[in-house]
Formats: sequence, C-alpha cells, structure tokens
Amino acid sequence: MRSLRKSWIGIILIFLFTISLFFWRQGSRLSNIFDSDNVIAEVGNIPISTTKFNRTLQMNIQQFNRMLSKELTAEEIRRMQIHQLALRALVNDAVFENEFNNLNFKLDETIIAKKTKEVIPQLYDDNNELDENYLNQFLSQQRLKIEDIVQIVHYDARNEYFKSAF
Repeated sequence: MRSLRKSWIGIILIFLFTISLFFWRQGSRLSNIFDSDNVIAEVGNIPISTTKFNRTLQMNIQQFNRMLSKELTAEEIRRMQIHQLALRALVNDAVFENEFNNLNFKLDETIIAKKTKEVIPQLYDDNNELDENYLNQFLSQQRLKIEDIVQIVHYDARNEYFKSAF
C-alpha cells in the first residue's frame, strides 16, 4: 500500500512538473536576471533545483547524442521526451535519498571526503589542499553549485555502500 502511494505521488509530481515546464520558459528569463536557482519540485525533504534538472537534462541529451552519433534537434529531444527521463531520474534519486534519511543512514564526513577525492581527484593539490580555482572551474563547467556537488557525492557514497551491503 505504501509503495503504491509513493508511485502515485511520483506520477503526480512528474505530471505537475511537466505542466510547470510550460510556465517555466517564461519564468526562466526572470530567474536568470538574478542568477537564482529555483526549487522546481520537492520529493519529501529533497529539493530538485533548476540547476540539477538542467544538468541532468544536458547529461541525458549528451548521452543520446553519443548513442545516436549525431546532435539531436530540439524537436527530437521533445519527441524522445528526454526532459521526462531527466525528471524521473531526479525523482527516483530523491525517493531513495529520502529513504536513506528516514533510516538515518548517514556517512561520516571522512568517507564523503574520500569519495570526493575519488570522483574529482584534481580537486586537491599535491599538499592535499583544496584547489579553489579548479573547484570554481569544475562547478561552472558542470553547472552546479557547491551544495549540489556535496549532495550528489553524499548520495552516491550512501548508494554504493547500501548496494554493496546487499
């Protein structure tokens, strides 16, 4: 019963988000004036920001471009519903992240730091100090904020640990 309710909530969120995309095009012009990052959906206590959605969407488009060996047009992207794939992935991750939080499944900061070094080894110099120039460049290229990268690494570390336990 509980999983059925979560499924319906996920479907409703996807539907509401898809509708909001029509209004979002107009709102994004205003949002970019102030360089703000809006929360476009929340799954439990996990916010899904425009930054995370845009990044996930771009990653999906790039993946399809590689698979098809061509650059997709905007019409092809809409027809293939890549925006919905991106949103589903973010909602799915948020559902699991909520479950991790509900179970109070947290990892120590040293584990998160180690995982960060594995994922982004160039982030630290030879003296094991943070390379702020590289960090800023990386965040800019990935279209992320520091909070997003921390959340992504934390989720990935918990997810890997959880999968390895089973």
